[in-house]
Amino acid sequence: MSEVCTHCKSILKNKSILGTHLKTNKKCLALRGLTIKTEFICEGCKMHYVSTKHLSSHQDSCKNYRKIVIEQKLKEQDKYEQKLKEQYEQRLKEQYEQKSKEQEDKYEQKLKEQYEQKSKEQEDKYEQKLKEKDQKIQEHETRYNILNASFESIQKQYIESKEEYKHQIEKLQDRIESIAKEAVSRPTTTNNTINHIRNNLSSKYTLDELKDAEILDICRENLTEQVFMSGHKAIAKMCTEKIINTKDEKKMLCCTDASRKKFKYIDKTGNLKEDIEARIFVDRVSKPIKDVGKKIYENIMEDLSVQREKVSDEDYGKKERLTTQSFQVMDRYKDIINIDDSKYNNNFTNELAILNKTNETL
Repeated sequence: MSEVCTHCKSILKNKSILGTHLKTNKKCLALRGLTIKTEFICEGCKMHYVSTKHLSSHQDSCKNYRKIVIEQKLKEQDKYEQKLKEQYEQRLKEQYEQKSKEQEDKYEQKLKEQYEQKSKEQEDKYEQKLKEKDQKIQEHETRYNILNASFESIQKQYIESKEEYKHQIEKLQDRIESIAKEAVSRPTTTNNTINHIRNNLSSKYTLDELKDAEILDICRENLTEQVFMSGHKAIAKMCTEKIINTKDEKKMLCCTDASRKKFKYIDKTGNLKEDIEARIFVDRVSKPIKDVGKKIYENIMEDLSVQREKVSDEDYGKKERLTTQSFQVMDRYKDIINIDDSKYNNNFTNELAILNKTNETL
């Protein structure tokens, strides 16, 4: 027996179909102001269906849904291709890194071998130079021992001859006193010489009143790297021009006998004093010269060290030149250290004597 829908007037075969109609028919539901309550919704057109079967049947012909499916598959394909690409790139990267590592290891091994070879050659040269220096030191020690033995022999002869000369000195003493009295009673060449020496020396700027701080300032300003590397003669010239030559156009110190290195100076009380081998003067200026010289030495050695670090291992010639320069600097610094040692400062005191000698001797 047929049934009629009271809402949309549709004729249905039986009550079962009518019940389904009332729950699923869109037109009937719309007339009643209702919508289908279902989880089966088409992603393409947003249509609602009561079952998977109805939804699947619709999606087979829904263009929007097919478009979405295609896009999803394309996205999945893109992801898959991207993954393959990343895997391929990762594999290439690993292969590259492995090859790079092997190449770096080979290069490092080669550099290491070259460095070891160069280092060995350089060490051999340094050892050879050290051996030569040791040989020279040994020669100097041998010479010193010979000179020392000679000195002891001379000293022994001196002691033996002392008593003999003592008697002769006593005999001459009376004669010297007589000559001295004659010298006081009349003008002599000696007096003229003394006056000449006094005229050359400054009584205003004296060695006794020379301040350490003043000497240090003079050394800082005038003891340059060029003077440092030129050795004792250049330092003697600096001392003469900047210290010994005074502002009143005279001298603080003068040499009266260059061959025996006898110097004269006026003390702060106005007395004429003798300074053998300029020892008093050297003692006053040696510490400032050493202090400034040490600073110059450290600066030069640091600069040479920086230059050596910048030179490649292959440029052995330049490294050798820098090493030679280092030895030269060390030799000049040795001159500075020993400037107050009478065994080593002959060049310094000889040059002082030459630069500051007077025309007359006493």
